[in-house]
Amino acid sequence: MKRRMNFTGRKKIYRNQVEVHLDKTDSGELQFILDLNWDNMEVPSTAEVAIEAYVGSNVQRFDLGTLGSVEFPITKTLSEFFSDVVYFRIKLINREDGLGKLLASCSGVSAGIGGKRTSLLPVAYRDLGDLIWRINFDRDVPHLEINRQYRSDIPIADIVQGNPGFQALVFPAVLEELLTHILIINEHTEIEGDEWQSQWLFFASLLPGVKSLEELPPRPMENVSDYEVWIEDAVDSFCRRHDLKKSFEKAFGG
Repeated sequence: MKRRMNFTGRKKIYRNQVEVHLDKTDSGELQFILDLNWDNMEVPSTAEVAIEAYVGSNVQRFDLGTLGSVEFPITKTLSEFFSDVVYFRIKLINREDGLGKLLASCSGVSAGIGGKRTSLLPVAYRDLGDLIWRINFDRDVPHLEINRQYRSDIPIADIVQGNPGFQALVFPAVLEELLTHILIINEHTEIEGDEWQSQWLFFASLLPGVKSLEELPPRPMENVSDYEVWIEDAVDSFCRRHDLKKSFEKAFGG
């Protein structure tokens, strides 16, 4: 398993210490409500708090003052964003020495409209030419991109969210591609971290009949077949758990 050394002394803000919710005002503006539990962080109350909302290269920053002066939860308006797919960075900074040293941080924190967190795989609608769907790994977390040029009496969003035939065909392939990217291409095997890769591995490891990753040999690139079998078992278990064969048959008159 990979282990990372921290030579900077920088502390990590864990996801369970942060809660972010999105909501819309009566006028339709998007706003976020953020709560931060810093009781056990061992960071001084004089540390300054900066929140960055971002999607790709589009960033809106909020400098809130010191930890000791901020009353959480805080509510701020997102004037630069109009979609509920927004991510957040939280930074605690020491400016007393004039250098602006980063003391603690986390990024990739997601939220959803009405207090519901964004799913592990957010959906984005894009112009994809003749391609129906793909996974975009060029973001802070991967997105399932769907071709918005699709023409039908049924909106493509309704098909993605509620058509069992589409889900039976696409979702197992999505899971296989994600796990392959994480384990074999990136060799990320850490299951207890806050990174999106760890969240997907944790999700897959909870599927019935899937053995612990700790039972596999280290260095996935040198033991590809073992990891391919693990991925196949996870995908098979996912299909059985959601009865996707029956969903497919029902959708197409089987």
